[in-house]
Amino acid sequence: MRRLARSAAGLDSETRVSTQFLLLGALVADEQFDDSGLDGFMAEARVIADKWTS
Repeated sequence: MRRLARSAAGLDSETRVSTQFLLLGALVADEQFDDSGLDGFMAEARVIADKWTS
């Protein structure tokens, strides 16, 4: 499989956020979390998001 490396630096903020939500949804669906697993995943995602936005 050919690998494409691209930078997100050229993307506008709306495209970047939309892509992040799309990927988050795909990750959650792929994992097939139970309630407890989803809570843990979201808690970890909140910690990362807080670091990115501070």
